[in-house]
Amino acid sequence: MGAQQRVYRQRIRSVQATKKITRAMELIAASRVVKAREAVAKSTPYAVALTRAVSSVASSTSDIDHALTTERENVKRAGVLIVTADRGLAGSYSVNAMKEAQQLITKLEHEGKEVVPYLVGRKGVSYYKFRRREYEAEWTGFTDSPKFENAEEIGERLTADFHAGAEGGGVDELHVVYTEFQSMVTQQARVIRLLPLEVAEGQLDLDGDGYEETYGVDTNGDGYVDTANYDTNGDGYTDVQLTDTNGDGYADIELQDTNGDGYADVEHYDTDGDHQQLEPGMTLTVEPMINIGEEDVIQLDDGWTVMTRDGSLSAQWEHTLLVTETGVEVLTARSNEDLGFLNA
Repeated sequence: MGAQQRVYRQRIRSVQATKKITRAMELIAASRVVKAREAVAKSTPYAVALTRAVSSVASSTSDIDHALTTERENVKRAGVLIVTADRGLAGSYSVNAMKEAQQLITKLEHEGKEVVPYLVGRKGVSYYKFRRREYEAEWTGFTDSPKFENAEEIGERLTADFHAGAEGGGVDELHVVYTEFQSMVTQQARVIRLLPLEVAEGQLDLDGDGYEETYGVDTNGDGYVDTANYDTNGDGYTDVQLTDTNGDGYADIELQDTNGDGYADVEHYDTDGDHQQLEPGMTLTVEPMINIGEEDVIQLDDGWTVMTRDGSLSAQWEHTLLVTETGVEVLTARSNEDLGFLNA
């Protein structure tokens, strides 16, 4: 009986240890996702600017044949760049991309095109090698933290193959299959045709002053505008940017440059895709934290307590806000607090 109890205790300790390890992995993964989203948000203005520049060139040189913008009459070979992860424990991240890629390949083959796969990530390479399928090139070992040099290497190879065309051993068109973040539990595989370039852009003069202060850009080439840029103060520079990252027709990233320094200082994210907006009668809390050390925090097993990852001291306070018809009311305001800026 005693021996059996010791076995049970050992199993219990083993499960508890596994739980702690899994929890630690979850916290690390959550922290990395947040940092990755911040990196994407910071790079979005550059992507939009580049897309707008290409659109301007393409629209102003419509009578000039350029290899990157000209449709080829007889497409014989189609390249497909498949972006996967180097490691596992990423849910269906790589699996969804491979499934979407296979559907695209089947479609292209039915159109009579020879498909030329290019692979990013060890998961994609393993998938092809296990099934003994041929592919043109592979890039691995950097998907956890990709750098410009990695993108440059891939871009140069793909551009060279596109310029060469089918006659020169390259491709006549190029598609990209990648996974797009929607929420912490949902990622959607997407396909875009990268080359020849297809850029859609629209500009609007909303106030009739003769200047276009609003323009939208189709950054992924699916034919729909997914990023809208606004010049709200008429200084000629974008100060509000809305981005629909998952193609559902709703903006899930809003960036505002309130001081005109060219950098977003107000950021809003719809992380769960519920499109919820503030309405009169809603209450919410504002809870800023100021840490002496690093900004990274962890949540304890109780699901409530938050502490700094490096154990440094932190100060935190909060206010409860009520959304009203005319603005906001601070329900927890103290008599000596000056909150006049809320009505400024």
